[in-house]
Amino acid sequence: MKFSLKKLMLIIALLGAIFMATTISAFATEAKLGQVKASSLRFRAAPSLGGREMGRISNGAAILIIDTVENGEWYKIVHNFKTGYVSAEFVVLRPDADIALGDGVSIGSNVNVRGEPSTTADIQSQLQKGDRVNIIGVSHDWFKVLHDGAIGFVRADFLTVEQPSTRVMAPQPEHPTADDDEIEPEMMDGDGDYGEGANEIVSVVEASAVAGVMTDIQHEIVAFAKSQLGKKYRYGSAGPSSFDCSGFTTFIFKNFGYKLNRSSAGQLSNGTPVSRNDLQVGDLVIFRDPKINRAAASHVGMYIGNNQFIHSSSRRGGVIITSLTENYYTRHFVGGRRIF
Repeated sequence: MKFSLKKLMLIIALLGAIFMATTISAFATEAKLGQVKASSLRFRAAPSLGGREMGRISNGAAILIIDTVENGEWYKIVHNFKTGYVSAEFVVLRPDADIALGDGVSIGSNVNVRGEPSTTADIQSQLQKGDRVNIIGVSHDWFKVLHDGAIGFVRADFLTVEQPSTRVMAPQPEHPTADDDEIEPEMMDGDGDYGEGANEIVSVVEASAVAGVMTDIQHEIVAFAKSQLGKKYRYGSAGPSSFDCSGFTTFIFKNFGYKLNRSSAGQLSNGTPVSRNDLQVGDLVIFRDPKINRAAASHVGMYIGNNQFIHSSSRRGGVIITSLTENYYTRHFVGGRRIF
């Protein structure tokens, strides 16, 4: 059988496409998270001690592992959207974790976003080729994603990981704040808040610009905190399925290797003080309402930018995002604390 040059080139192109599709699939389905267990782990261009150093990765940082090489002594990883190698000796595997990995871009059409990491779970929505979602975690062969304001799961072999696009939180509708003499006593507690409207989860939307550039840990801590949206408020609880306000912040920072005091008043002594005008993403925001208790603080949350904070609200019954401009929080703000 004779082949023209055109046919031969077509066959080569098809074989190349098949190879690339297989490579993409293998990359994603084998992807798993690792956590660095070294004070400063060298990130190298080759899997050897003589490999060019591309940078250092801090203790506790999450990395995306895409392959194991050199008889298991080295991991091929993606970190800060660069591919390189780290010694496997200083990495602990985490098959399930909530962590920011960037944007997932759909490589197919009608890709299912499911409610759980299973092919039998309910389909929440579908992605078309090129659609972007925010990857906020990994569950074995699935990516945990934020899409259209809801948390879902997408098979890892249907997404590629890219640099996150610029995002800010959507503006939050104004809610009337209850007057002090209208507060229901049963809605108050020693580590909670009050005077809020109905439960609401604010969706994430694209924006043309956002002031400042977040660091890696700021991206990661915001994504991890958002992955808890909708979980129930429970006094005295510090996760993983329910929280009071200081329990929520304790849980979030513990995931990144930071130990906080367990009460909102106690967290006033964590980190360093910061004024409201100087707040940065990841700072604690702390409030004091003397009608709730006599402690130095009665409520705490975490600043996520755009004049908003995420917290576990007793009044709304769970983890939500709220504007710092709401009257109650403006009146009772006592300070911010910078932890990292």
